[in-house]
Amino acid sequence: MEYVVAIDLGTSKVVGMMARKEMNQFTVLALEEEIISSLVKRGSVHNVGDLAPVINRIIKKLENKTGKTIVSVYVNLNGQSLRAEEHIITYSMKNEDTITQELLDKLKQEVFKTHIESEDILDVVDPEYYINNTVEYSPVGIPCSQIECRYKLIIGKPSFKRNVDRCFERINQVSVADYIVSPLATSTAVLSKKDKELGCALIEFGAGVTTLSVYKNNLLRYLVTIPFGGENITKDICKLNVLEKYAEKLKVEIGNCFPGEEEKGKKITLKSEDHSFDAPEIEVKKLNEYIFARENEIVVNVFNQLKLSGYSEQLAAGIIVAGGASRMKGLFRLLESQTNLPVKQADILIPVDVTQKMKQTGYEQVLGMLWLAEKNCIKQYVQQPPVQEQYVQPEPSKVSAPKIKKNKINPFRKIGDQIGSLFGDDSSDDLD
Repeated sequence: MEYVVAIDLGTSKVVGMMARKEMNQFTVLALEEEIISSLVKRGSVHNVGDLAPVINRIIKKLENKTGKTIVSVYVNLNGQSLRAEEHIITYSMKNEDTITQELLDKLKQEVFKTHIESEDILDVVDPEYYINNTVEYSPVGIPCSQIECRYKLIIGKPSFKRNVDRCFERINQVSVADYIVSPLATSTAVLSKKDKELGCALIEFGAGVTTLSVYKNNLLRYLVTIPFGGENITKDICKLNVLEKYAEKLKVEIGNCFPGEEEKGKKITLKSEDHSFDAPEIEVKKLNEYIFARENEIVVNVFNQLKLSGYSEQLAAGIIVAGGASRMKGLFRLLESQTNLPVKQADILIPVDVTQKMKQTGYEQVLGMLWLAEKNCIKQYVQQPPVQEQYVQPEPSKVSAPKIKKNKINPFRKIGDQIGSLFGDDSSDDLD
């Protein structure tokens, strides 16, 4: 049984979650989150000094809820430069030797040593194998003269990890257990083997960025990040002379990115929470024009990348949407109109006990991180066995024989005895 902890650093909020893992299932024990602004920009840490206390507070709250001491956490990696690139390795076998798992593991480790100018290799995804120029999905045990491995390298800026490390340098006694690439965590949580086999496009609509992951024949084929998200829509709505927090509310509760004719003439008036002021009237039609313009820009960019992947015509499982910004009204119809592909909302597919709140869109990523986590994240207390008292048989004590005290002879007593003997017998005779 392991206890694992994940910290999801998003553009609009930081989410922390602890789970207990045993066998092939895990149970979420605690969830904490905090809304942030301008600390993470487009998926990357921007303000280390202000973000570190936020992470620390979330860790402390998780500890208070569970009674566990956290010593390490898993952290996500995301950002606008995140993408996948193909890397091919060709290996010649001597005497047509048989391919072993040890050989495949060795080749993968060599890939991590690949140098890419000004960028880091964040992860290496399982490759597509070609044996003697023929595709082979299970190469172990096959004798051949040559094997070709086509890897997908997940790469990004070195600042991704560096800035996260700087945050944890400011947090006492808690380290980073490992990093997990955000889109890989989400795909683990929401994509079935059938989805990946038939072919699907997983689109994560986040606050800062939108990520496209394309799967076919159970392998990741394409990954790219588009530097636009729900936050851009909110800022566009602010141009209608409303505060950002009210713009977000308008977007979520009233906005529609695929509006209809029935909205003509409709107006809304926002009131402040303390009723201290009233916002100007806003035409619903005008509001949705702003929303449509930005959301359509995001969708057009996604579809262009989908076509560049070369798999836009091979996705039998269609489009699966995830992320906190994927709940926008009209998004499914907008996607379908642009791509001519079926669209569905992502569901949590991994075996986990969660509350209704955690099933909502926006927690797929952190749940996937917990599922991929392998190292225990809490302090282990070694219980000392109770000390048993041992009875020691005492050694028998040595009893010394009592010393006999010899009386000294009193010379005067001897004389008295002699005198007494002279008179004692005569007196007794007289009594008779």
